[in-house]
Amino acid sequence: MKLHFYHLLVLFGLLICRPGAVFAQTTYEGQVLDRNTEAVIPSATVVLSKARIATRTNEQGYFSLYSTSTVEKDSLVFTCVGYKTYRMPVSVYKRGMFITLQSSSTELKEVMIRVRKRTKTLGAFTRDDLDPKGSSLGWGYPVSFYTAQMYAKLFEVPNQNAVVTSIDLGRWQPGPDAWETQPGKTSMFKIHIMTINPANGAPDSILATKEISLQDRSRKISVRFDSTSVILTSTQFFVAVEWLRLPYNEYILKRGFILLEYDKKGRTNTWQNGGFDRMIYQPILAQYKRQTNTTSWQLVNGVWALFKHPAFDFALSATINY
Repeated sequence: MKLHFYHLLVLFGLLICRPGAVFAQTTYEGQVLDRNTEAVIPSATVVLSKARIATRTNEQGYFSLYSTSTVEKDSLVFTCVGYKTYRMPVSVYKRGMFITLQSSSTELKEVMIRVRKRTKTLGAFTRDDLDPKGSSLGWGYPVSFYTAQMYAKLFEVPNQNAVVTSIDLGRWQPGPDAWETQPGKTSMFKIHIMTINPANGAPDSILATKEISLQDRSRKISVRFDSTSVILTSTQFFVAVEWLRLPYNEYILKRGFILLEYDKKGRTNTWQNGGFDRMIYQPILAQYKRQTNTTSWQLVNGVWALFKHPAFDFALSATINY
């Protein structure tokens, strides 16, 4: 019996020390975007090459691939019809990162003549604006997420009868080291396209609504409205995000302050919990610094009020055809 136990120990030691493999549980997750347009790419194939594990991106271009035995010097391979294959060593992978694919199409695509042939994105933001390492990134004023039922952003179109085709928003997610304790995968909310009240400039009636349910950590969310045929009879309209007061969306916001410390390499920041925890609701909209001011409103206790934020803007955009 002792000899048999000794043989098991030797075998286990050999498996651990076997070159080329390490036994570890690793999760690879992120979003795949078009390199030129930064549109999300659904149905792209993601393969952990040597481990022979594969998955596909969902409608938001998000993927999550779980491996229990990652092979040394393995690579993530991204493929999709119409795009060049992209191979990335796992050594440069960062959790939650954006992966961009270059279009491989060199042929002249068929040109279709339509009445609405011009496309424009209003309030466009980039993946760099959503980078969690960016110093300007944050979740905005927390008041928006524990007192307001809706946040609405005003957009202007070149002329009447424009058609809204999609709405994009940036969802705040923490850095890789905090993903297990910070905002989770689940989030349910509504996106409204609304008219403007000519009397006071506030949001008025709802033209169209989409209810969104997410179970991933995608940071750029694309909501399609092209099948809804939202025709704007005015040159101004609102896009509103409605938070749903559901346990499904709850998140405890740790209120605190930044403590400045000095070391040999210079100043460092440390987050100190101030003990003022609050319940907020997802999605937590990403914010970024912006030169131009936007007009926004928030709905609190059934009353619309102007929401002033001159130093930054929330990542919320609208794409139209006109």
